[in-house]
Amino acid sequence: MVSALAWQVPLLILLICLSALFSGLTLGLLSLDLTDLRVAIDSGSEQEKKYAQRILPVRQRGNQLLVSLLIGNTAVNSAISIISADLFTGVIGFLLSTTFILYLGEIIPQSLCHKFGMQIGYYTVPLVIILMIITWPIAWPTALALNKVLGPEEELRYTRKQIKSLVTLHGTVDDEQDEDLEKIMELGRSVDEFEEFENQERIGNGEKSHKESIHEENGNGSVVKSHSISHFKEKDKKNQLQIQAVKGFTKDETRVLGSALEFWEKQVYEIMTPLERVFMLELNEVLDFETMKAVFQCGHSRLPVYSEDRSNIQGVIFAKDLILVDPDDEIPVKTLLSFFGRELQ
Repeated sequence: MVSALAWQVPLLILLICLSALFSGLTLGLLSLDLTDLRVAIDSGSEQEKKYAQRILPVRQRGNQLLVSLLIGNTAVNSAISIISADLFTGVIGFLLSTTFILYLGEIIPQSLCHKFGMQIGYYTVPLVIILMIITWPIAWPTALALNKVLGPEEELRYTRKQIKSLVTLHGTVDDEQDEDLEKIMELGRSVDEFEEFENQERIGNGEKSHKESIHEENGNGSVVKSHSISHFKEKDKKNQLQIQAVKGFTKDETRVLGSALEFWEKQVYEIMTPLERVFMLELNEVLDFETMKAVFQCGHSRLPVYSEDRSNIQGVIFAKDLILVDPDDEIPVKTLLSFFGRELQ
């Protein structure tokens, strides 16, 4: 009896570990979609790329992987029942084997593999390959039959509406975060402009640029460090990390991406502006202060010009054409239109 226990107990522990491994990998590996793995390889972090590159070749054999893991899990669970029945007879053996298989062989490993599927899959791929080789005589014909009956595994593909819903779900940045991001990006632009300005000042004064003169000697021979740029650049690095830490799209990004995905189904009449609502300039109107103020407030880059009737369009003026126009000169619209040659032919 003692000699039997000497090998039965370690074997039972080993079988429970294998049951946990096969059960967890069945859920963990097969829940990894091929599309998600390819996305991780293309645009994931270095660690995610490493994980996905090792898992993908095994995961591509979906049905064979499934059958191999199920064969291993079934065989191991059967062995657990037989050994536990020898160790614990009757109802006790049944309860113990059921408890071991349920909690240690199913619930706990599946919970872990569901959460850490890529990490666990990465380290166990060699064992999975060995299992697939051992079970190949049974697993491969079964997988081939499944492929014939059910067809090959289809990779996940999203429709435009589904992608738009995903974009909306990822648009988790709230108003406060949105404003903070704008301030951070504005500060980043200010840092670049400040560095360029200081370099220009140095070059204009016959000094070296900031990159060439980080350290200068003072009268006592001690090193004087220029902190003006480095202080701001350090802040800029922190701000960039803060931007990367924000998961989700801003409101503007969500709106732009969503609109782009809807564009294919839009019809012309849906995006047209009724003529009576179009901001237009009259041909004989003068570009005084009030007119130019109205132009800039309307926010449009192109302004139709009409003569007498709004349907009688004579041409188009670009808002940028007004940059060098002095409102005090009160230049007629038709003069500007003819100067830039934007009359309708």
